[in-house]
Amino acid sequence: MRFLALIVLSLFLTVRLNAQLCTPQTVTFPITPTSTLQYTPSYSTGVILFPFTATAGCTYTFSTCGQSSIDTYLRLHNAAYTTLGQWDDQCGLQSTFTWTCPTAGQYYVHLSRFVCTALTAPTTMSYIVSCPTPPCSNPVVNAGPDVVICAGQPTTLNGAVSAGTGTGSGGSASSITVTISGTGFLDETSWNLSNAAGTSVGSGGPYLTASTNTVTLTNVGTGPYNFSLETQGFFNLYHFLQWNYGKHGVHYGRTNNHSKCYWL
Repeated sequence: MRFLALIVLSLFLTVRLNAQLCTPQTVTFPITPTSTLQYTPSYSTGVILFPFTATAGCTYTFSTCGQSSIDTYLRLHNAAYTTLGQWDDQCGLQSTFTWTCPTAGQYYVHLSRFVCTALTAPTTMSYIVSCPTPPCSNPVVNAGPDVVICAGQPTTLNGAVSAGTGTGSGGSASSITVTISGTGFLDETSWNLSNAAGTSVGSGGPYLTASTNTVTLTNVGTGPYNFSLETQGFFNLYHFLQWNYGKHGVHYGRTNNHSKCYWL
């Protein structure tokens, strides 16, 4: 009697599990879609159910186009076996559909012959997924507070860098923009940017009668960098330097004659 009760319970659960399928599957074959086109085994009989785990935001394509001689029918179900869609005759007698997953979880593709009967000829289903590339953000460079450069005095700037976001591979072709401006001529103003090895990766000046100058350096390599600014002469009072790296800039000012600043 206990054995009979177990059989009845098993049949009850099976009926409930497949209650929302048009017909219960005869074969269950789990699949794992990737960005490479894949194919299921060929089935000549039965109704096939393909469970798979979907990722939100990814787009999935399933197709029997050109892979059967009969009228195939595809259905998509969620984890509760609710029908999300059904497709027939998109490419002759075969079927195909593309679906973007709204919520991550377990889903099922149900393959049958029209309209919901067993296959009667060799049939294969292809499947593939495409996921969007996560957006990236640039590193944030902050050189700290503004610094006044006094005559003849070196100044050290203490900066910080926050990593960007994203899963892709970053590049090394970053750029640094240097802008020098003043209320007078830049006739005796010059600067130099060197890397940790002491090799100059950019320089400028003197600028004669110009009152502002901007230079963008590309492919400067990895830091840290040493930056020096030197000014002297009657016309070089109150100059300002703007150094932009990535999104953030830093400004410096000077008040008198010969001076230098360094970022170490």
